[in-house]
Amino acid sequence: MKFSLQEMIFMNSVAKGPSPFALELPLPKSNEKEAMIENTFKSLQDKEILDADRKLTAAGIVPIQIFEQYKNAKEHILLNRMRICRTNNPTLIVIAPGETEYEMAAVHPAILLEILLRKISYMCGAQDKSAQPFPEVQIAYDIWSQDIRAFGDQNLFAGTYTGQQPVTQKAYYWNQNQGFVYDINTHMQRQLHPREMRMELMHLLGSFETQEVSA
Repeated sequence: MKFSLQEMIFMNSVAKGPSPFALELPLPKSNEKEAMIENTFKSLQDKEILDADRKLTAAGIVPIQIFEQYKNAKEHILLNRMRICRTNNPTLIVIAPGETEYEMAAVHPAILLEILLRKISYMCGAQDKSAQPFPEVQIAYDIWSQDIRAFGDQNLFAGTYTGQQPVTQKAYYWNQNQGFVYDINTHMQRQLHPREMRMELMHLLGSFETQEVSA
């Protein structure tokens, strides 16, 4: 579902838990608060999340529960603008802030992987099973940050966090013929075969571990 910033602020006030990971949901200014509350109630009633008495409907409980799980998760992932956490089953909770709205959904990892495959055509490429992994090369961050500009928007930042603190931070980037991963913490770069990149992201979404997977 899609929610406005004001609707997300409302859900944050209702859902139990600490401040949500990587989401800025500022409270309105005092002179804007009353109008914002009224407009938010109206929009949530239109979405049938609140009833005429401004109480949560049966359908409205669902996004609150989803958001509450996100707030209380101990581990999170950042994939570009997507904020992700696991639940007690294979489902992932994904929140993606946009320019004017937030998208929030509970999805299976396979669905999210399919979205990434559509975005990263390089991962769909064939690979010789006998192909050996490429060696790692150390590259200073300032040099790498200049080099990656040549890849334009063909990049994916993947970070894992525990208790809102970074654990791993990697950047994947590619063109038609080559793919790479750069570890921002260790400054090590490695060229990846298509299947290697695919397996690394599958591993990331499935277990929150980021060990490199060989072909």
